[in-house]
Amino acid sequence: MWKKMLGLMLGLLALGVALASAAPLYTKWPQVKHVDLSGYTIYNSAVLQYSGYFSGYEDGKPKAIYTFKIASEGVAKNVFGEWPAIHKMGVYVEKIAGNDNFYILSSQTDKKVLGAWPHPGIDYYFGDVALDLFETVVSYLLPEAGIAIAAGTIVKDLKQGVDEFLSGDETMDGHLSAEWDLGPAGTSKCGHYLKFWIDAEVGNLIEFSAKDKVYGAYNTNEGTEITWNVMIDVLPTPSDPEVLSTTLSDKIYNTMSRLYYKIRYDSEIVKFRVTYNGKSITFYKIQPDVIDKYAEKFGLPLSIAEKFKKSGKPVYYTPDSIGITVVSAEG
Repeated sequence: MWKKMLGLMLGLLALGVALASAAPLYTKWPQVKHVDLSGYTIYNSAVLQYSGYFSGYEDGKPKAIYTFKIASEGVAKNVFGEWPAIHKMGVYVEKIAGNDNFYILSSQTDKKVLGAWPHPGIDYYFGDVALDLFETVVSYLLPEAGIAIAAGTIVKDLKQGVDEFLSGDETMDGHLSAEWDLGPAGTSKCGHYLKFWIDAEVGNLIEFSAKDKVYGAYNTNEGTEITWNVMIDVLPTPSDPEVLSTTLSDKIYNTMSRLYYKIRYDSEIVKFRVTYNGKSITFYKIQPDVIDKYAEKFGLPLSIAEKFKKSGKPVYYTPDSIGITVVSAEG
């Protein structure tokens, strides 16, 4: 008997290590471009990252929340080397006509949601939310431009703040824009970061474009533009993914996982797997009374977490990119 108990405990320990240590593999779409202007060249390396899907209830209606991040580094140079020719940066997200039953949102008040360098602002450390993005950005920029700045330096110097900001809840058509003005003196290197989310009714096809720009000459629109066109085909049962089909392997995993999360987290959160269109998908089920406790861990904005909590229903989260198609467009 004691051997069986020991085997079970060792099995749970091994599963716990696996469950706790497996970091989500978020999907990224990097691009790098340059433009030759009057006597100098501007390079822009940027990445769009899908950071997960939440489903919950707000005012009795099922809601779907998709989170995304954009990080960018710009460099300007001429034949003599670095050149202070960058004067403005911006991110612009807007709906693609025909599918508009959603909002494109971000926040100036939530911590570590948007920031820039060099730029004044609140001194938060962005390493835990943006370091891996800037590592991707730098890896693409360095061979293209021959100049870059270390990702660790960028996230250390990023400051939360923005000069021009318009979120989707403030506009009739739901677009989002964030701009950082670097002044008439300009700079030769810069970076920025923005997290945004799509707030949608369930069951609707979602299409939007995201553009990242690094501008040249002061008060002009000259510069580089990187564009991603995004389409999201939502889950058939987004309000309760537990009803999706499971394989035998899923069922064994879920049984062990429920036991581990009951011991480790008192069932406040539970990790489980389902199979959809032949793909294994990992979900987390978060109890409504603790959603604000885990909101930062999973990247859910507190303003939305509070609305989900009032519903009294569980919230589901997956980092897997389900039904998301991204096309990199020429800009």
